Amino acid sequence: GKLFRSLPSEPDRAAVRRACATATTSDRAAEDALLATLAWGFGWVGYGPHRADIMLRTPQAAKRLRSVAEIVASEGPIPDYRSLAGDSRIARLGPAFGTKFLAFCQPDRANPAALIHDEVVTAWLEANGRPDLRATTWAPVIYEAYLDQMHVWAKELGVAPETLEFLMFQAEADRRGNQWARPL
Repeated sequence: GKLFRSLPSEPDRAAVRRACATATTSDRAAEDALLATLAWGFGWVGYGPHRADIMLRTPQAAKRLRSVAEIVASEGPIPDYRSLAGDSRIARLGPAFGTKFLAFCQPDRANPAALIHDEVVTAWLEANGRPDLRATTWAPVIYEAYLDQMHVWAKELGVAPETLEFLMFQAEADRRGNQWARPL
């Protein structure tokens, strides 16, 4: 209800970040943060509501999500990723959407920045010399190596790590011509 009325019809990263800004304040806010993240990430894919329902049926899902939001805010992305892959695990929430949730719940300008590590970014990395950074299962050592690489590249290029991740995602989406590709 209220959450979806507050989002634009086509949510962008800024809108989702705003929706996730209060994820640490209550279990309901953390649940809403996940729903906003899923709405943005699934786009026009029809199975999003079904997957969201499964995720939120995980015992104590909202409490787990709030804990994850608190950890990323206080300890950073690596301990948080480990929590989401372990004690705070949510059914059907894999690394692609788990890292989206981390990235949107982390306070702005945190260092190191939590970055989205999904199949689209992974495909770009594979095509550009880093097939070892594949994000198919929960693997803290791979996520840490991914963050390290992204932060090094971002520093060398003089851009924010989030900008680099977005550019990689967009380049691969454009190459594929998927729902996130820019119009020609």
